[in-house]
Amino acid sequence: MSDRDHKGPSWVLLKDLAQHDTDASVKAMAALLRRGQDAQAQLRLLIDYRTDYRLRLDNAAKNGIGGETLRNFRVFLGNLENAIDQQTNAVAQLQGQFASAKAAWEKHKRRVDSYQVLGDRQVTAARRAEESREQKQMDEMATRSYLKRVMGGDD
Repeated sequence: MSDRDHKGPSWVLLKDLAQHDTDASVKAMAALLRRGQDAQAQLRLLIDYRTDYRLRLDNAAKNGIGGETLRNFRVFLGNLENAIDQQTNAVAQLQGQFASAKAAWEKHKRRVDSYQVLGDRQVTAARRAEESREQKQMDEMATRSYLKRVMGGDD
């Protein structure tokens, strides 16, 4: 038997809506995860670039560097630091958004699970009621058969 046979259209609709919300949360989490991974990769690239540029500055300083070139190195390193700070903030923001999306997914998942438990209980109760009806019918038939034998009649 299908879910519709036991739960009715409104029950199925509630469960379907909860499942839709859960699916939407999963998609949002996946998108945020991809964006977070991209942001992390960009942050690593900026940090690697800063490390490389600092090595260039150190080598240039060992070999002698002019004032204008030194100023350019420092300005560029300052710009890199700003970019790293901004990217670090972007990564942290995406992590916060992912945590919120995960909490929303967990909430929706609990709701789907609750509907599933209630639906399973409803199916179990319906099955028990049917079994009880069948048992009652069998008991009635057995009682009639017994009474016929005892009373000696073959109606």
